[in-house]
Amino acid sequence: MQAADLHREALRSADAAGIRKRFPDAAIFDDQLSWTDLSLGKALDDLYATMAAEDRRTAERGPGSWVYFWYDFGLASIREVLDSRSAG
Repeated sequence: MQAADLHREALRSADAAGIRKRFPDAAIFDDQLSWTDLSLGKALDDLYATMAAEDRRTAERGPGSWVYFWYDFGLASIREVLDSRSAG
């Protein structure tokens, strides 16, 4: 899968989890960017950090937390694909 394909998959996952509605300014939602493995990985890392910070701010944990959605809706799996390709 190319980076652009993984980006589309990440968008589908984020939309299904309601992430775009809560964090619309995240770089991953910028349609003007040309995605590479490196830029997509950074956008995903930044999104995760933003989501985790929101969970800390609201003291949310477990099901219903943004970090839970990160894993439950497959964004972590997309990040793992990128990691495995860079390690290859």
